[in-house]
Amino acid sequence: MGLDIIVFTDLQKVTRDYPYRFNVYNLPDFEDRCTAFDGFYKGDCIFDFSLSYYTHTRYRKELSKLAGYEAEKAWREPDKFKSKCFFKQISFSDFEGCIDYNTAELLYQQYMLHSFGTMLEMDCHHYEIYGNFMEAFRLAAEHKGVVLYN
Repeated sequence: MGLDIIVFTDLQKVTRDYPYRFNVYNLPDFEDRCTAFDGFYKGDCIFDFSLSYYTHTRYRKELSKLAGYEAEKAWREPDKFKSKCFFKQISFSDFEGCIDYNTAELLYQQYMLHSFGTMLEMDCHHYEIYGNFMEAFRLAAEHKGVVLYN
């Protein structure tokens, strides 16, 4: 069991009983991550990857170190870290939720800014995850889609 990261584009709103639909919603603690969509949608899956919950948590800790802070502190006191790089991903649900194209654009820019340092700082496994997230955020931003954590 693990976390699937899926990028959907060409979103079309559907009813709750529509087959092959997914729910795009805001989680109460992360309301600013997905403001462009709300409800049930169908769409095209253009990119996906999976990782274990444990790996995802370890990855977010490594990502926060790259940005100069500790993930655990951001999780405990999010208001103090809201302006920090990668915060919108590091302080996000580790098993469900949506990130819309607006947040994806911000995260993609932050990923691009740190991409060289990542090669030097991260082990090859975390670097591969970094590349997958960067691609997911790029695609969601370019195609006005969502990144679904499922």
